[in-house]
Amino acid sequence: MQIIKQKSLKQKENKNAYLKVVEKAYIFLIKFVKDNKENQNIILEYIEFFLDDIELGVHALELITEVFRDSENLLTYPLVPLIKKIASDIDALDIETTKKATLLSFVPVFMFYKDQCLKDN
Repeated sequence: MQIIKQKSLKQKENKNAYLKVVEKAYIFLIKFVKDNKENQNIILEYIEFFLDDIELGVHALELITEVFRDSENLLTYPLVPLIKKIASDIDALDIETTKKATLLSFVPVFMFYKDQCLKDN
């Protein structure tokens, strides 16, 4: 029983360490794309990979929104599948969670381009 408990703790420690590394990587990428059109376009190619990480924390969605914030990419990128995936991930969370509220706070980025409402979005 002790061996199982130690193994379980080790797996939990490994997961926590992994999540910390992922968090730091996302923070770096957010700074990499912030107010930088060229870097936003580089990251845009990999948006689908970042969508898969939304359940790991809020930084994945923060990165995605930073790529689209007041960007021409809002006008050209096929956003419907992206927004459906984000909405589905948010909907899967319990209503009481702060993570749900935090993720919802990023959604308006997809609705506005330079303070103009994008009705299609």
